[in-house]
Amino acid sequence: MVLGNITHLEIWETHDPSLLEELKTAFPNLVKLEVITCEEMDTRWDESGMELGVVLNACGGGWGAPKHLYIELPSYPDQIKDTIQVLVDTREMFVGLKTLEIGMMECENPRIHNLAENELDLFKQLLIALDEVDLVSIHDLYFGKETLRNILHFLESSKMYVSKFKMFQDGLTLSEIKL
Repeated sequence: MVLGNITHLEIWETHDPSLLEELKTAFPNLVKLEVITCEEMDTRWDESGMELGVVLNACGGGWGAPKHLYIELPSYPDQIKDTIQVLVDTREMFVGLKTLEIGMMECENPRIHNLAENELDLFKQLLIALDEVDLVSIHDLYFGKETLRNILHFLESSKMYVSKFKMFQDGLTLSEIKL
């Protein structure tokens, strides 16, 4: 009965995403969920199972979706397209979400991503899905100038609020980036 009244839950260093699915029953009234896993490995696991898609699926449907979701994961993806695809694939969970913040451990040498046309189209799908969320922050996404211009043009032509997307170069909004 006590757990049912908890509205804010922080989970640190879990390496088993199935734990998140099991928590849905114990914490049915969550408003804010924070999942923070910084270490890729520990003594029990060869490698963390906390990959973005797995975590988003575990945090998604059936929980009554928290209004605020913060996820910090131990690894940065090899391909930015993989991250974009995972977010597009789990877009149902964004319905009713007020804030979404995703952090992936910063790599030593951040890469500039110049999205190909198909990747940019996929990213536009993601932006459309995330338009329902009041504030979106995805850390450590670095895009080239041409990609940023295309994204900005798409947001403005779609009449989306550019200021709610804090997911580019060091958390700046597109309106703060001088192109």
